[in-house]
Formats: sequence, structure tokens, C-alpha cells
Amino acid sequence: PNMIEEILDVEKKPLKAYHNLLMAQLEGAARNPGLTRAHFQEPFLNGHYSPAINETFEHFLDALVEKLKPAMDAEGKRNLKLSITQTLSIIYFAALFPDLFKSFNGIDIRDPKARKKYIRHMMKKYFTDFS
Repeated sequence: PNMIEEILDVEKKPLKAYHNLLMAQLEGAARNPGLTRAHFQEPFLNGHYSPAINETFEHFLDALVEKLKPAMDAEGKRNLKLSITQTLSIIYFAALFPDLFKSFNGIDIRDPKARKKYIRHMMKKYFTDFS
């Protein structure tokens, strides 16, 4: 299994696993900001999306849906794709612009404790069963 599959299988608790995945994504972005920007450069600057990247990303999103679905109630299942889209967007925005809100909210995503607070708060808003 790849890193994402290993993270998602941790403890067999889907919401905790998703939390860990988001932590890993944001930690990677904090450690390697240039790499994160490079991944988004072509679509951001020129509006071009590689078919191979789109296909890989869609596979990743489908895997998330399948992993998280068992942890959702009926309403959560209906809104799961939207919740995944929004939570990943929040993480990617923070990764691309880590200092944009820092003076406003005091959260520096480069700090592990602040990163954890940021993601836990978001998880509690989107996934009511997350603890």
C-alpha cells in the first residue's frame, strides 16, 4: 500500500484516519512549500489540468469516499463528497498561503500544535462524530 492507503487504514477508524491524512498533507506542505506550489502552478497560472493528475486525484477522492462512508450517518453520506471537497480545499489553501491569516488568528501551520488545532477544529465542524 502507498502512504495514503497506510494513513487511511490506521486504527480502522475512518475519521481519525482522515484527520491523520490531513495532518500529513499540511505537514508536508509546511516542510516543503515550494513543492506544494509546484503541484498547483500549472492549473493556477494557466488553467491547465493534466489528465493523468486529474485521474489520479479522482481515484484518491473516490478512495476517501469509500473509507469515510462507513463512519457517516445518512446525512453525512449525502454530504460526504461536499465535505471532502471543502476540507481538502481548506487544507490546500492553508498550504499555499500559510501566512495569510497568521496575524489574524495566530495559527502558524508550520507549528505542529497549531496545525493540529486548525485541523481538529475543521474536522469537528464538518464531521460531527469526530472526537
